[in-house]
Amino acid sequence: MSDQEKVKQDGKFKKSWKLLKGSWKAMRMDKEMVSFPIINAILAFIVLAIAGVIAFVARDSMFILVKVDGGGDLEFKALGNLFFVVVILILGSLSMIFSGAVMHGALERFRGNDPTVKGSFKAALARGGSLLGFGLFSTLIGYVISEIAERIPFIGGKVIMWLA
Repeated sequence: MSDQEKVKQDGKFKKSWKLLKGSWKAMRMDKEMVSFPIINAILAFIVLAIAGVIAFVARDSMFILVKVDGGGDLEFKALGNLFFVVVILILGSLSMIFSGAVMHGALERFRGNDPTVKGSFKAALARGGSLLGFGLFSTLIGYVISEIAERIPFIGGKVIMWLA
Protein backbone atom coordinates (compact mmCIF):
# COMPACT_ATOMS: atom_id res chain seq x y z
CA MET A 1 0.00 0.00 0.00
CA SER A 2 1.43 3.41 -0.97
CA ASP A 3 1.85 6.31 1.46
CA GLN A 4 -0.94 8.23 -0.26
CA GLU A 5 -3.35 5.32 0.17
CA LYS A 6 -2.40 5.03 3.86
CA VAL A 7 -3.04 8.75 4.41
CA LYS A 8 -6.48 8.46 2.78
CA GLN A 9 -7.39 5.63 5.16
CA ASP A 10 -6.29 7.44 8.30
CA GLY A 11 -8.76 9.52 10.26
CA LYS A 12 -8.42 13.22 10.94
CA PHE A 13 -6.82 12.64 14.33
CA LYS A 14 -4.18 10.30 12.90
CA LYS A 15 -3.41 12.74 10.08
CA SER A 16 -3.10 15.60 12.55
CA TRP A 17 -0.90 13.51 14.82
CA LYS A 18 1.38 12.53 11.91
CA LEU A 19 1.62 16.17 10.85
CA LEU A 20 2.45 17.22 14.40
CA LYS A 21 5.12 14.53 14.69
CA GLY A 22 6.59 15.49 11.30
CA SER A 23 6.60 19.18 12.26
CA TRP A 24 8.25 18.40 15.59
CA LYS A 25 10.90 16.32 13.82
CA ALA A 26 11.54 19.13 11.34
CA MET A 27 11.77 21.64 14.20
CA ARG A 28 14.32 19.45 15.99
CA MET A 29 16.37 19.22 12.80
CA ASP A 30 16.17 22.98 12.16
CA LYS A 31 16.26 24.67 15.54
CA GLU A 32 17.05 27.98 13.88
CA MET A 33 13.50 28.03 12.47
CA VAL A 34 12.27 28.66 16.03
CA SER A 35 13.76 32.13 15.65
CA PHE A 36 10.92 33.18 13.31
CA PRO A 37 8.13 33.09 15.93
CA ILE A 38 10.47 34.72 18.45
CA ILE A 39 11.39 37.56 16.07
CA ASN A 40 7.72 37.93 15.13
CA ALA A 41 6.75 38.22 18.80
CA ILE A 42 9.47 40.83 19.44
CA LEU A 43 8.38 42.91 16.43
CA ALA A 44 4.73 42.61 17.45
CA PHE A 45 5.63 43.83 20.93
CA ILE A 46 7.51 46.79 19.41
CA VAL A 47 4.54 47.66 17.16
CA LEU A 48 2.16 47.46 20.12
CA ALA A 49 4.48 49.57 22.29
CA ILE A 50 4.74 52.25 19.61
CA ALA A 51 0.97 52.17 19.09
CA GLY A 52 0.42 52.46 22.84
CA VAL A 53 2.74 55.47 23.08
CA ILE A 54 1.04 57.15 20.10
CA ALA A 55 -2.41 56.52 21.60
CA PHE A 56 -1.29 57.81 25.00
CA VAL A 57 0.32 60.96 23.58
CA ALA A 58 -2.58 61.70 21.22
CA ARG A 59 -5.36 61.04 23.73
CA ASP A 60 -5.74 64.72 24.57
CA SER A 61 -5.19 66.04 21.07
CA MET A 62 -7.95 67.45 18.91
CA PHE A 63 -8.19 64.08 17.15
CA ILE A 64 -8.90 62.15 20.36
CA LEU A 65 -7.79 58.63 19.56
CA VAL A 66 -9.08 57.14 22.79
CA LYS A 67 -11.54 58.72 25.20
CA VAL A 68 -12.37 57.45 28.66
CA ASP A 69 -15.97 58.16 29.55
CA GLY A 70 -17.36 58.57 33.06
CA GLY A 71 -17.74 54.81 33.56
CA GLY A 72 -14.08 54.14 32.81
CA ASP A 73 -14.80 52.47 29.46
CA LEU A 74 -12.64 53.11 26.41
CA GLU A 75 -14.43 54.66 23.49
CA PHE A 76 -12.68 54.80 20.13
CA LYS A 77 -13.44 57.78 17.89
CA ALA A 78 -13.35 57.54 14.08
CA LEU A 79 -9.62 58.25 13.87
CA GLY A 80 -9.05 55.91 16.79
CA ASN A 81 -10.83 53.12 14.93
CA LEU A 82 -8.70 53.77 11.84
CA PHE A 83 -5.56 53.76 13.98
CA PHE A 84 -6.66 50.49 15.63
CA VAL A 85 -7.33 48.85 12.23
CA VAL A 86 -3.92 49.97 10.89
CA VAL A 87 -2.15 48.48 13.91
CA ILE A 88 -4.06 45.19 13.50
CA LEU A 89 -3.23 45.10 9.78
CA ILE A 90 0.47 45.64 10.50
CA LEU A 91 0.45 42.83 13.07
CA GLY A 92 -1.44 40.50 10.72
CA SER A 93 0.96 41.24 7.87
CA LEU A 94 4.00 40.61 10.05
CA SER A 95 2.49 37.33 11.13
CA MET A 96 1.91 36.23 7.53
CA ILE A 97 5.48 37.06 6.46
CA PHE A 98 6.97 35.09 9.33
CA SER A 99 4.52 32.21 8.83
CA GLY A 100 5.55 32.14 5.18
CA ALA A 101 9.19 31.93 6.19
CA VAL A 102 8.49 29.03 8.56
CA MET A 103 6.50 27.22 5.87
CA HIS A 104 9.28 27.70 3.33
CA GLY A 105 11.81 26.31 5.79
CA ALA A 106 9.60 23.30 6.53
CA LEU A 107 9.02 22.61 2.84
CA GLU A 108 12.75 22.84 2.15
CA ARG A 109 13.43 20.36 4.97
CA PHE A 110 10.75 17.96 3.68
CA ARG A 111 12.32 18.18 0.21
CA GLY A 112 15.60 17.00 1.72
CA ASN A 113 17.34 20.37 1.64
CA ASP A 114 18.94 22.22 4.54
CA PRO A 115 16.96 25.47 4.99
CA THR A 116 18.51 28.60 6.45
CA VAL A 117 16.87 31.48 8.26
CA LYS A 118 18.15 33.93 5.65
CA GLY A 119 16.98 31.79 2.72
CA SER A 120 13.56 31.18 4.25
CA PHE A 121 13.06 34.86 5.01
CA LYS A 122 14.16 35.83 1.49
CA ALA A 123 11.70 33.31 0.02
CA ALA A 124 8.89 34.74 2.18
CA LEU A 125 9.75 38.27 1.09
CA ALA A 126 9.81 37.14 -2.55
CA ARG A 127 6.17 36.17 -2.06
CA GLY A 128 5.58 39.20 0.12
CA GLY A 129 2.82 40.63 -2.03
CA SER A 130 0.74 37.47 -1.81
CA LEU A 131 1.47 37.00 1.89
CA LEU A 132 0.70 40.62 2.71
CA GLY A 133 -2.48 40.50 0.65
CA PHE A 134 -3.65 37.38 2.43
CA GLY A 135 -2.60 38.81 5.80
CA LEU A 136 -4.49 42.04 5.18
CA PHE A 137 -7.54 40.19 3.88
CA SER A 138 -7.73 37.65 6.70
CA THR A 139 -7.07 40.25 9.39
CA LEU A 140 -9.66 42.63 8.03
CA ILE A 141 -12.26 39.86 7.68
CA GLY A 142 -11.54 38.73 11.25
CA TYR A 143 -11.93 42.28 12.52
CA VAL A 144 -15.20 42.84 10.65
CA ILE A 145 -16.63 39.54 11.88
CA SER A 146 -15.67 40.32 15.48
CA GLU A 147 -17.27 43.77 15.22
CA ILE A 148 -20.47 42.26 13.81
CA ALA A 149 -20.53 39.58 16.50
CA GLU A 150 -20.00 42.19 19.21
CA ARG A 151 -23.03 44.16 18.05
CA ILE A 152 -25.37 41.15 17.92
CA PRO A 153 -26.57 40.40 21.42
CA PHE A 154 -25.81 37.26 23.36
CA ILE A 155 -25.81 33.96 21.44
CA GLY A 156 -26.27 35.38 17.92
CA GLY A 157 -22.80 36.92 17.96
CA LYS A 158 -21.19 33.73 19.24
CA VAL A 159 -22.88 31.73 16.47
CA ILE A 160 -21.60 34.13 13.80
CA MET A 161 -18.06 33.93 15.23
CA TRP A 162 -18.23 30.13 15.32
CA LEU A 163 -19.54 29.92 11.74
CA ALA A 164 -16.90 32.32 10.46
